[in-house]
Amino acid sequence: MPRVHMPKAERERRRHLREYEHTRRRAARASYCQLQSALNRFIEAEQRRR
Repeated sequence: MPRVHMPKAERERRRHLREYEHTRRRAARASYCQLQSALNRFIEAEQRRR
């Protein structure tokens, strides 16, 4: 299956989502503050995308 070029916004969104998921998995160790900042970054990215 050929790789189609993904729009930058979509790529960014997936990256943020992945980062957020990653942070959430580590949440047992991670502070609440870190979790919030990851979520905020994701939300900001979503808003920029619209």
